[in-house]
Amino acid sequence: MEHDNRKVERCFAAVGVNRFSRRVVDPVFVIEQGECESTVPPVIGNCGVAGDLFIHLFTGIHYALDSIGPTEIMGQGGLRYWKDGRDVEDVVLGLFDYPETENHPAFSLALQVNLADGGGGENSFKFIGDEGVITVGWNGLTLNRSPRYVESEKDLVEGYNSVFTWAKEERDAFVEAYRRENPTPPKREEPVTESFEAPNFYDSRYDHFVNFFESVRTGKPTNEDPVFGYRAAAPSLMSNLSMWEKKIYLWDPVAMKVVNGAS
Repeated sequence: MEHDNRKVERCFAAVGVNRFSRRVVDPVFVIEQGECESTVPPVIGNCGVAGDLFIHLFTGIHYALDSIGPTEIMGQGGLRYWKDGRDVEDVVLGLFDYPETENHPAFSLALQVNLADGGGGENSFKFIGDEGVITVGWNGLTLNRSPRYVESEKDLVEGYNSVFTWAKEERDAFVEAYRRENPTPPKREEPVTESFEAPNFYDSRYDHFVNFFESVRTGKPTNEDPVFGYRAAAPSLMSNLSMWEKKIYLWDPVAMKVVNGAS
C-alpha cells in the first residue's frame, strides 16, 4: 500500500511534544482518504520516554530486518523516582509481537527505558537468535555464538536429571540403545565471539547528513522516509496508550491503522 509522504508529514506536524507533561491530543494518526485522521479517541498525553527513545530502537530494528512493524503492542510502567512535578513515567517497558513476513520470521521484542536506574545507566540492544546473540553498541557490534549444549553419554547416565535413578536393567538398556544410535560421540562446538568496531574517527551523524543532503539536492529517496518514520513512531506512541489505558493495542503496519478489537 503506497502513501503520499507529504500527507504523512502533515500528520506528524499534528503531533506536539512536551517531554515532562501530558499536553497532546490524539497522539496516533493514520492516512485516511488523503487526510490525517485519528484512529483512537482523544487522550491527553505526550510522546513520553517511549516516544523519545523507543522510536530510535524501532528505527534500527526495522532498518536491519527490513520490517514494517509489530501487530500487537503492550506497554507498562510508572513514575517511580522523578516525583518533582512531572507526570510522565520514568520507567516504561514495551512488548511487541511481529508476525512472519517475506523478510523475517515471527519474533517478539522487549524494550525498556529506566530513567531511575541506580546502576549508572546502560545502553544496549540485542538480537537474540537460536544460534547466537548480536549485541549492538554505539559504534560497533559483537556476535556471540554459543552452540546448544550437547549431552555426553556420561551426562545422560550419571548427570543431574539423568537416568541414574532408573533400575539397573532399564539404565543398561538405555545405554545400549544410546550407543547403538550414536556410534560416534557427539562433538561439542566451542563458543565463538566476533566483534566489529567502526574506525575511531567515524561518526554516524556524518552519513545521516550526507544522505539527507543528497536527497535534497538530487531528489534521491532518503534511507528513512516519512512513511518509514511513521511506522517507527506509531508503535512507540501506542506503548503509551497501552500503558495509560491498560489494554493491548492491535496495529496494522501495512495500512498503518489501529485495528478494531484492541482489548
